[in-house]
Amino acid sequence: MKYTFRTHEEMSQIYEELKKEGRDQKPYVLDYSQADPALVFFGTTHSNDSNNGQYPEIDELWRAFVSRPGKKVAFSEGGLRDVKGMTREEAILRFADPGYICWLAQEAGIEIASPEPSRRTEVKDLIKTFGPEKTILYYFARQMLQWARGDFMTQPNVEEYIDNLVERYTPDRLEGFKITREGLYDIFEQETGKKFAFTEIHTMYKISDPGQDPVPSRSSTLRNESIFNAIVARREAGTSVFAVFGSGHAIVLEPAIAELLK
Repeated sequence: MKYTFRTHEEMSQIYEELKKEGRDQKPYVLDYSQADPALVFFGTTHSNDSNNGQYPEIDELWRAFVSRPGKKVAFSEGGLRDVKGMTREEAILRFADPGYICWLAQEAGIEIASPEPSRRTEVKDLIKTFGPEKTILYYFARQMLQWARGDFMTQPNVEEYIDNLVERYTPDRLEGFKITREGLYDIFEQETGKKFAFTEIHTMYKISDPGQDPVPSRSSTLRNESIFNAIVARREAGTSVFAVFGSGHAIVLEPAIAELLK
């Protein structure tokens, strides 16, 4: 059966509707906790603030989830985080909601997984379609947005933060393309016509928004396909799933999940 995903244009339209209602900064939750096996897909706002209202909402759904009988798994966005020895607040401050679901799963002794394509596979696909400059610019902009949203609280040295990004994207990962911090600034100016500045939040948001740019749109599609296929496989194995991802993933996958659990 072929399942229906929303397009990223449709996702943007829904965000606009939510904004008019004052709900654009609220979680987008797909709650099928009464199904068997259960599925909860919690679309977050990616906050490093442990006082953010989304965390009590996660807690309430999580308590009901862990009390269920049978096999259970939690899904985390963007890989697994090492939260061993951390408090609840430390896990959120350091890793936001992906760290929190890792922490919850660790505390409950429940399996945790991150069902996304490997970064190497994703990058290879993007470079083939868009070239290395546009590909690395997308990851750079996405990372800088993450820094501006909360990583600056635990990693205040922004140049060191960018250098860590450069170290992760080695030439073999980028199909032979080599980058430096200064090179990223040059690519930013080349592709946007603007000098790079840490205050260019609007530009970086546009570069990393699937509804506005084809590079993140393709990246998000690859990830959504992988996430959905993992949900299908786990449910076929009789395993209940508690997934915590950004709200955009929940919006795009909503019709497919509704069809799956119909």
